[in-house]
Amino acid sequence: MNDIKYLSFSSHTPIPKSPKRIAHRGKENESLSSMNLITPKKVIVTENKKDTDNSLKIFLRARPLKQNETESCLDVSGNSIILTPPNSVLNGRGNKKVFDFENVFGPDSTQEEVFQKSFLSLLPCVIEQRDILVFSYGVTGAGKTFTIEGSPSNPGLLPRALKSILSCMKESRPIDFSQFEEMKVSCFEIFNEKIYDLLVSSSGKLKKPTKSENKQQLNLTRTVDGRTIVEGSTEWTITEESQITELLLKANTERHKAETTFNHSSSRSHVVYRISLINRNGITVYISIVDLAGCERTKAIGDERFRESCNINKSMLVLGKCIRSLATKNQAIPYRESIITRLFKDFFESPGKCAVASVIVNVTPSIEQFEDTSFSLGFAVDASECYTSSNYEEPEINQSPYLVSQIQNYLSNVENTYKNQVYSLMERTRSGNVVFENIQKQIINSEMEELRRENIELKEKLVEAQKIIQKLSKDYL
Repeated sequence: MNDIKYLSFSSHTPIPKSPKRIAHRGKENESLSSMNLITPKKVIVTENKKDTDNSLKIFLRARPLKQNETESCLDVSGNSIILTPPNSVLNGRGNKKVFDFENVFGPDSTQEEVFQKSFLSLLPCVIEQRDILVFSYGVTGAGKTFTIEGSPSNPGLLPRALKSILSCMKESRPIDFSQFEEMKVSCFEIFNEKIYDLLVSSSGKLKKPTKSENKQQLNLTRTVDGRTIVEGSTEWTITEESQITELLLKANTERHKAETTFNHSSSRSHVVYRISLINRNGITVYISIVDLAGCERTKAIGDERFRESCNINKSMLVLGKCIRSLATKNQAIPYRESIITRLFKDFFESPGKCAVASVIVNVTPSIEQFEDTSFSLGFAVDASECYTSSNYEEPEINQSPYLVSQIQNYLSNVENTYKNQVYSLMERTRSGNVVFENIQKQIINSEMEELRRENIELKEKLVEAQKIIQKLSKDYL
């Protein structure tokens, strides 16, 4: 039997172990080798370490072999993936790699299983007003779009998520979302590092790579609370399941797709579905579900798709750099080098409460894509070292009766002071009006104009004083 090499894997550069995670030596795999296995599994952190709830959740999904694929380069055994190089790579050495993860979906896994573990388990975080990010990663033809969108007869994570959220809001099951009064959904794609709205029709009959020329390009902007949004993107208010089907059909029709070597209908853009849940207090919680375009070797595609692939690979390279920087606690994280990573920044370093994020890494068993699968598994190992963070701090409220009484007295004094000033200004304004009416026919034009200006100034002061009172009332009461 060939020897099997067990490693602690990384995709390119060796990554130092995070202080929040330690390597554990697994038990001997008697069916494969007597050598020990170092696994990248998460462990329960101690009291001085971050909660694993903030870790980037990693889910591996291996699709079945297609009819035109004859040989597999990987096997799934429980939560382990065994990667076998082809003979051209082996050179007679017979080395295999074993990857261990917490959540692995084999070729026989169902869409419901993936949805339950990778999305539904995160949904209670919405009640805590924490944003959620779920994105798929993998090479072209690995099954990312099928995992996210699915088919009419076998829906994927996205339609199941939208229907579950709607059920939570209307029927309070499986989770009570009665505090949320409205759900809005926007959908846009990032094609060649440009943003286009997928809920706005283009003028062409069929979706082609040049169709974006018929659409207006959208831009990123930041809100007053520090969030990154796509300015001008269309939002649909969802109240019925029929609207979900219509929205998904619309977005899928407008998305850029083309044939490549390994996929006859390859997604040529990153697609972001942004779900906004607004509660009765006007607070919005965001859920983003992202279907990333498949990274691929440019030598394996035709010339027509070369530029698109270069832009896809560039953005995926930047995402990999950000992931490795987060894993190694590097202070300089290159979010701004790509549009998709600028959007992801709000989840990795949230301006609000600490967000939760998960990635579904789709891998292909085809021996022809061995190198791509190895790279994707390396990305998953790097990502397993990442944690989301936030600078948000819960305000501490001291409910001491004495302190409350002091605040109320202070606000009362401030209110009385400004009320007196307002009454004085109003009286002066009335007096000025009377004087003006009595002498307006007797004074020269210059004196009349001066009184008019004084009257306007007094009115402006009155308005300003009233605004100050309103602001103080909001801040202290």
